[in-house]
Formats: sequence, C-alpha cells, structure tokens
Amino acid sequence: MSARATLYTPGDSILHRLNPLTKVVLLVELLIVVFPLMNPFILFALAGVAVILAVLAGVFKEFLKGMMILVPAAFAMAFFQTFWPAIPPPHRPIMKIGPLTAYHEGLYYGLVFAGRILAMGAFALLMVQVTHPVDLFVSLLKIKIPYIVGFMTLVTLQLVPILMKEATTIIQAQQSRGMKARGLTALIPSMIPLFASSMERVQQLAMSLEARAFGSSGKKTSLREVRMRALDYAVIALSVILTVASIAYFNEHNWFNYLRTYTFPVELAAVLIGTVTVGFVGMAAYFLVRMTG
Repeated sequence: MSARATLYTPGDSILHRLNPLTKVVLLVELLIVVFPLMNPFILFALAGVAVILAVLAGVFKEFLKGMMILVPAAFAMAFFQTFWPAIPPPHRPIMKIGPLTAYHEGLYYGLVFAGRILAMGAFALLMVQVTHPVDLFVSLLKIKIPYIVGFMTLVTLQLVPILMKEATTIIQAQQSRGMKARGLTALIPSMIPLFASSMERVQQLAMSLEARAFGSSGKKTSLREVRMRALDYAVIALSVILTVASIAYFNEHNWFNYLRTYTFPVELAAVLIGTVTVGFVGMAAYFLVRMTG
C-alpha cells in the first residue's frame, strides 16, 4: 500500500467493475444501518463480510494492512469502555481483574463501538481499494458535484499513501546517515522534512493546476469513461430492498436499543473481557516496543 501513490488495488472483480456511485450508495446504506445498531454480534458479522468480500475481490493483502490501523482502535475502545463505562449508571459489575472492575454495560457498549469501527472502517477501506480515484472523480462530476469538491476528494485519496511512502523514504535516508532511532520514535525527527516535502508538493500541484486552467468554465473531459450499467442498477435496487428489510427486522427485534435488554452469560463475558484485555495490553506492549526501538 505504501509502494503506490493510491490506495486503489487493480483487479477485475465484480466490486471493481461496479460504478463508483453504486459503491457510494452502498456505503451510505451501510452507514444508515450500522450507526444506530446496538447489536455487537451483527456488527462484527458485517466486518467479517467485508473480509470475505476483500478475499473475493483479490485485495485481501492490502486490505489487511489497512485493517491493522483499525484493530488497535477497536481494542482500545472496547477495553476502556469495559472498565470505565461512558454511559449513565446503573452499571452491573461482572468480574475484577486486579484493581479494575469490568462492567456488563461497559463491555456491551465497548463491543458495540468496536464493532462500528471495524464494520464501517472495513467497508470504507474495501470500497476505496476497489475504486479508481479518477473514476470516482468523474462519477461525482456527472451528478453535478462541484468540480473543486471532486478534486479535493481525489487528492485526499491519493495524499495518504503518498505521505506514507515519503515518510518511509525519509526515515530510511536518516537511518543510512547514522540515526539510531527505530520504530515510532524515528517518526519525530522525520516530521520536519516530511512537512517541507509536503509544502513543496502542494506548490507544485498549485502550479500544475494553474497551468491546466483549473476552475475554468469550459467542458471537462476525462481519459476514463465511467457509466452506469444494468449491474449497477440491479445492485442498487437489491441493496435498497435489503436495507429497508434490515431496518424493519432490527427495529422489530429491538436491536437498535439492545443494551438494557441483553445480559452476557458469565462464561461468555469472561472470554470477551479476557480477549479485550489481552488484545489491548498486547497492542500497547507492541507499540511501546516499537517506540523504544
């Protein structure tokens, strides 16, 4: 992922062939369902679906690298919510681990937050990896999105991997000149040259845009042709039906307000708390080792 100037991974899967607007619709529908959903089991199942789709689309390797950013955040959210719930009392204690007390409501709410992070993040990452940035830009223009907004979206999708690649190059150059810092501690002395490089890149981009009459009122053209096909309309129609049916089903089973109506079995709660604790402590120890070199 860091070796390319974009997060897009070339391929010929069905997801790759879908129109970018179709993928945007799918993401919006997912957001509508996931955000109010309070059932962590379904949220984690949705994240699992994203993993399966990444395998089928042939982008699993790059997808996994991106998920390595989301997994620590999910563990941290679940851990802190479990032991320090950020919801109104009453809180029912489940078990104690040393001086810490794990609470049922905290565990449940923490898993919900973690599930939302993984589900929404996984699908967003997958859609970015199977969508060419220029195709998304052209598609946004076709639905009358302002040109500058589309361009900002395009630049944002390309800027992250570019900065990651430049940061890696700068760190390697500094280490070749005798810098002993390793891991995350090596990022600190690389910030100034990375910032300077970013400013230079912005200036070059501004001159390039000006030379190409960016913002002119003339008709814009593109080398890449993007259009809606029968497959796109079928996917959108099916997804709308599934979204409406899911909302109705979840609402009927009270899964949008599930927190106070479900109690974890003691054995399951112990396994979940142990997993969350070990995962968070393990992640924290890993990053601490990286920071200290």
